[in-house]
Amino acid sequence: MKKSILIGTITACSLFILALITSLDIFIYIVGGLGIVCFLLSGVLGGALISGDQIRANIHTETKDHRDKRNTGMYMLALFGLPNFIAGILLTVLK
Repeated sequence: MKKSILIGTITACSLFILALITSLDIFIYIVGGLGIVCFLLSGVLGGALISGDQIRANIHTETKDHRDKRNTGMYMLALFGLPNFIAGILLTVLK
């Protein structure tokens, strides 16, 4: 988990600095889009985008090991996307 937030922070900081140096708007779209895509994938893995019937069916059919792997992936994507999403918001406000 610590690796994902560290990699996300390094990615967000490097893209943030590149956006400020070059003043190209494409970096705003890249860093913001990366954050949004990670949050959407995290929502899909977490089951936030499906109905209650499907969640109950998934709980009964998957093993605890698969559920733990899915939840770990969900948290890692969310932690990777958070710094990128914040950097995208900051770049949008600053530009």
